[in-house]
Amino acid sequence: MLNSKILKNKKVIEDEDKEIITDMIYSTFKFPDENIGGGIIRVLEEEKMRPDLVSNRVLGEQGKWDALLKYNAVSNPFSLNENDILYMIPASNISSMYIKPRDIQERGSKSEQQFNPIVDPKTQKDKSRLSNLSNKNQLPPNINSETDTNVKLKDGKIVFGEDVTTVNKNNCPVPISRSRLQASLLKDKLFI
Repeated sequence: MLNSKILKNKKVIEDEDKEIITDMIYSTFKFPDENIGGGIIRVLEEEKMRPDLVSNRVLGEQGKWDALLKYNAVSNPFSLNENDILYMIPASNISSMYIKPRDIQERGSKSEQQFNPIVDPKTQKDKSRLSNLSNKNQLPPNINSETDTNVKLKDGKIVFGEDVTTVNKNNCPVPISRSRLQASLLKDKLFI
């Protein structure tokens, strides 16, 4: 039987029926940041469907077969055939490739940090979005509360925003009437 360190590092979850489930979503293997170029190897006849033997021959340890296959994008360990070519990983790099899955907080629990360190907003718009998401008591920007006045229900129709005819003339360089606005929208094919 093949024992996989990658699979052993996976989190297990116990459901309400006390059944143990392995969480296969989060990664327990980290590919190297740069090409580590350990050369190539050829699978021998006696190593067909035996990645543990390949690992023992080239790495000196049977237990690292899963890292060798993962590095080569081989999902089925029994699919190895004679003369298959595999990229080699230097044995010194393999132990750093096995990682623990990241912890995911339960929804609604408070974190010590305001946001996940993986999230690094670059623009002000993204920072505002992240701020809105982290404030659990605030509605998202695209949702109105019942007390908001910028959305009205009038004659069975939903009206968004202020009535353009009530705009302060000091804030408009050129006064606009309802008919002029409608003509502009029709001209730009924004309103039919």
